[in-house]
Amino acid sequence: MLNFVTTLLSGLFIAAVTSLITVRLALWRFYSEKWWERKAELYSRLIEVLFDMHSYNRQWLEDYEQESISEAVTAFEKEKRKKHLESLRSRYQKTEVDFEKIAVIGAFIVSDAIAKDVMQLTKANAATMAEFSQRDMRKTAEESLKAIEDCLARVREHAKQDLSITRQFPAIVRKILGH
Repeated sequence: MLNFVTTLLSGLFIAAVTSLITVRLALWRFYSEKWWERKAELYSRLIEVLFDMHSYNRQWLEDYEQESISEAVTAFEKEKRKKHLESLRSRYQKTEVDFEKIAVIGAFIVSDAIAKDVMQLTKANAATMAEFSQRDMRKTAEESLKAIEDCLARVREHAKQDLSITRQFPAIVRKILGH
């Protein structure tokens, strides 16, 4: 009888410890996945914001160059480009607010490298805008566009690293294939 009770108690103890460990691991995995999803969502939004900023600057620069090259643009074409640029400008203004929000709040979620990239772009934009009235508008727009392109490239790479996104086979498959 004593042997039966000992076996029963040891089985219950092992079951309790195993279930406790299982629950802890499941909760840890759940929180990790949720955190990863939040990061992925923020990185996606950041890349969208940078794309909108890039689109506006690129379109503005193309329109500026087009106007300086061609005087024979019809009034209809000018109005069409103006409306398109205004729509891009309103998106750009909204994205500036989103970008600032990501720069301030996002540092809690994103990696330090991305927070640094965002702050670098913020400083570069501020410096460019401070000199806007004293410099050639075309050159200013080109510098702003280049800063956004550089930031976008760095953010993509850092986001892939932070989210552990690779386009490689898993390690075991690479060993089997000999890569």
